[in-house]
Amino acid sequence: MRASILILLACIGGCDDPQVEREQPPSEEEPAPPRCSTDSDCVAVDVFCGGRSAEHRDVADEVQRGYERQAAVSNCGRARWAVPEVAEAYCVEGGCGLRILYWSDKAECEGETACVALRDPCLGEVAVTEANAAAVAEAMVESERIASCANRQRAVGLEVGSTETTTSKTASCRAGFCRIDE
Repeated sequence: MRASILILLACIGGCDDPQVEREQPPSEEEPAPPRCSTDSDCVAVDVFCGGRSAEHRDVADEVQRGYERQAAVSNCGRARWAVPEVAEAYCVEGGCGLRILYWSDKAECEGETACVALRDPCLGEVAVTEANAAAVAEAMVESERIASCANRQRAVGLEVGSTETTTSKTASCRAGFCRIDE
């Protein structure tokens, strides 16, 4: 009896059962995405729940279809703290990157338009036109908005509950939008 229990225990971890296939069949590796050489090779793709992804132009439609399938079964709404934004894809070291311009409806500029850098308590540093700065700063610290972005503040390392909107950064008008100067 003891011997059969020991054999049973030993077999739990190591005996082969011909009816059970233990190894997964080899999977086909996904092909590497195409490499970019210029910013025009890259596009911003809308993903479900308001997100964006930077993809090479040659595979963007296929990627978009994949995200549309995910969106069909997703249940998400726009976050209370979300603001209008523009997504720009660009090429960096052969891969596509993504730059998000928040408060885009308040950041459109032309030529020598004066731009101001602000610290959005929910999003970090942003740039808007000087003419829109006071209204944007007021909207940024609206109490319901601040309360609704606490999880995001934690996730991106911002001070939870902060209503500070000043920053030492500067901004200028480039390519039709106010942008933070690097």
